Amino acid sequence: MLSYLNISYGSCGEVKSMLYVAEDLGYINIETAKSLRERCTDISIKIASFMSRLRNYDINKNNKTNSEANQQPKAN
Repeated sequence: MLSYLNISYGSCGEVKSMLYVAEDLGYINIETAKSLRERCTDISIKIASFMSRLRNYDINKNNKTNSEANQQPKAN
């Protein structure tokens, strides 16, 4: 899943750069380009946050599994 999110994150950067090109060539006006770039930035931040949460979840899940596996049964 993280690989797909990495691709999405990179695509947001590509869209932002294409918005600069579209603005420079006069295909869209400055206000529209700025608004869309801000939306791309917001989406990029959300994707990065989600990726971070997934990585932390995996780390915590693995640590919990490893600590449970290392516990020895109590002798009665």
